[in-house]
Amino acid sequence: MNTSTNARLSFGSLAEAASKLTVPVKLTFSRDDDIQHDRYRPAAYAKLSAALDADGWPIAYTGRVVCSSFTGLQNGLNREGVAGVADVLYDIPNVHFEYHEP
Repeated sequence: MNTSTNARLSFGSLAEAASKLTVPVKLTFSRDDDIQHDRYRPAAYAKLSAALDADGWPIAYTGRVVCSSFTGLQNGLNREGVAGVADVLYDIPNVHFEYHEP
């Protein structure tokens, strides 16, 4: 990357390049980049764990999120606070998650 011309790659192109590697790559937005195109989100803590069967498929998933509510609770749940944790795209038979406010 040529930093003298302030060239910047998009996050998507970096993610695509990282997918071609055989080692993990951590892709993280800076806080300035994160809030530039979206509303501010408070800091959050998430702890995730899963159990796999003999073939490596997930059979249990647990998520715990601690986050301040910025959209208010709906039926006792902060939907934005658990987004991405509670919205599991896989057919996992045992799913449990918790939401806590500090």
